[in-house]
Amino acid sequence: MASVVSHQRPLGCSPKHLGRLHSFECPPNAVSPSFGKPANNRLKPTARGALRRTRGAAWPGVRQKGFHLKGRQSVTLRTSGRKVIERYPQLPACWAPYDIRFPLIAAQVTSLVRDRMPNVTVEHIGSTAVPGCGGKGVIDVMVVCAPECLERVKDLLGDLGFQPQVTRDAFPESRPMRVGALRYQGRLFRIHAHVLTTGAHEAGGLLAFRDRLRTDSALRASYEACKQTILATGAVDSVAYAEAKARFFQGVEAGR
Repeated sequence: MASVVSHQRPLGCSPKHLGRLHSFECPPNAVSPSFGKPANNRLKPTARGALRRTRGAAWPGVRQKGFHLKGRQSVTLRTSGRKVIERYPQLPACWAPYDIRFPLIAAQVTSLVRDRMPNVTVEHIGSTAVPGCGGKGVIDVMVVCAPECLERVKDLLGDLGFQPQVTRDAFPESRPMRVGALRYQGRLFRIHAHVLTTGAHEAGGLLAFRDRLRTDSALRASYEACKQTILATGAVDSVAYAEAKARFFQGVEAGR
């Protein structure tokens, strides 16, 4: 059962059955502060907890889970049920060939985030964003937000089901990374969600390296060979793998 908490009562509206709300009604003479026209609306949770309009045109700004009506109208909807993102499996580093489903998973994560926070940028980065490039098979996405939105983004990722890192030497909370997994066609795809703020030098570097890999086949082959060499030494710890790979990035930067 979905529950609704009203932070600020909509103009002319009254919640019914607060705490176990089955509907949120606005009388015909109520005026929406955002749109300046009668708010002849009735919102109902469906069986899955999502909201739908039963008559009239759809309201802009409505979001399932933490939705809010623009202007002075604001309601927070909390849904029960399982989260979209599943628990991240802690696995040793190993080689995985490119999978054409990687960009589909990244696009799904992008949609999940931007449907709730359209003012952020989400980019698919890393090897899985480069067609034909093998690696660990972990899908990296980068969420770039304004500095004042950092905590909101972390909360959003948590609401979706992403978890904090539990490995040693985790990213700092000022530049966090969250982990999770998404099931698709019977397979569980691991995901790393990196959160950076607008203007961060690292964000530009990650995009530039991805774009170079997409266009430079020699660089792509060298990168794959580097990762395979690291794995051949017996490095299965993800942190040790990342540290060894960092030397490749340093060499690429030095050669530019």
